[in-house]
Amino acid sequence: MLLTGSQKDTFPYDTEVLGVPMVVLADVFSPKYLMGAEPFTRMLDVQPGIDFLEIGPGTGAIAVHAALAGARRVLAIDINPAAVANTQANIEKHGVADRMEVRQGDIFSALRPGETFDVIFWNVPFGYVEPGYEPTPLQRSCLDPGYEATRRYIHEGPRHLSPGGRLLLGFSSAIGRLELVERIADEEGMEARIVATEPPPPDFPMPMPLELIQFVPRTG
Repeated sequence: MLLTGSQKDTFPYDTEVLGVPMVVLADVFSPKYLMGAEPFTRMLDVQPGIDFLEIGPGTGAIAVHAALAGARRVLAIDINPAAVANTQANIEKHGVADRMEVRQGDIFSALRPGETFDVIFWNVPFGYVEPGYEPTPLQRSCLDPGYEATRRYIHEGPRHLSPGGRLLLGFSSAIGRLELVERIADEEGMEARIVATEPPPPDFPMPMPLELIQFVPRTG
């Protein structure tokens, strides 16, 4: 499994995401082995001046790119303390602490009253396992038992958006259950729309195209 293999490296080490060096620590989802950071960074196309929140940043690569792209404020929240430390290391590496911070928390639990964002994004752990499975902290980057965390994200996310803000989810219908995400969104009064897609790299070992999903209030 790629996730297990990614932990056999010597830590810490540097890799690159869209040409920008990122340090990688142990027990964190690594962009060196696991695709996602580069295509989702391209699909998000963060514009200068926005307030950007990323759930589950891992190494912090996508959030750091948002800060480097000119976002006014970037916040990253991860439940894995190793990921929090890794994101902090990359904040310091790229000198973006004036506009970016990382907190430890479970989805939106680390937010303070009144905090809202123009874009909220999560490269969700779209690997489905049945409810009751207890993933390790590292496995949480890939597995969401019963899509319970995904439901919380869709349910709670809209209240943390600024007017006109976008609630986005990184996904792959090749290995995730898109129909379940769509059903959850419908039950929450939302519509799940695929707004961007990217094919996997030619040398990637699995045929796993990626999709960027936006949740919008259902009309009619």
